[in-house]
Amino acid sequence: MASPGHLASAVVFGLVLVGVVVALARSFDWRVAGPARPARAARDRRDGFDVVADAARSPVAWFVGFLVFALGGAAAAVVLVGGATGPVRQGAWLALGLVTAAVFGGYVFWGTYQSARSRGIGSATAVLAGLWLLGSLFVVAVVVRLVMA
Repeated sequence: MASPGHLASAVVFGLVLVGVVVALARSFDWRVAGPARPARAARDRRDGFDVVADAARSPVAWFVGFLVFALGGAAAAVVLVGGATGPVRQGAWLALGLVTAAVFGGYVFWGTYQSARSRGIGSATAVLAGLWLLGSLFVVAVVVRLVMA
């Protein structure tokens, strides 16, 4: 039988794959292709990126995201302190690790992005700098893990 860690990672990556497929499917007008596409009103031209951009500007989305991270981390901590064993304990460690990584990664990315933007660098280049820093930290973490193992 597969370990719970492998099963959890398969579920997470499956959900990410479904999310990517849904975003791609919603971002294109699949009914009409090519230059003969009829002009639509500006309010009808919403793709997946517009929905994400609107959500990023919404205080409600930020509040819900904060609640999900805070309650998820708190629930994982309660499960760990409560003395759970087996796959439940491993899932709690995984949830706590994911919440911590998301908060730390978001902090590093947003700090790098805002720092670059305040120095007059364009938005795309600032995103590149933030992602480059996150990727570099990930590579450093993998190297440390391989050296210490």
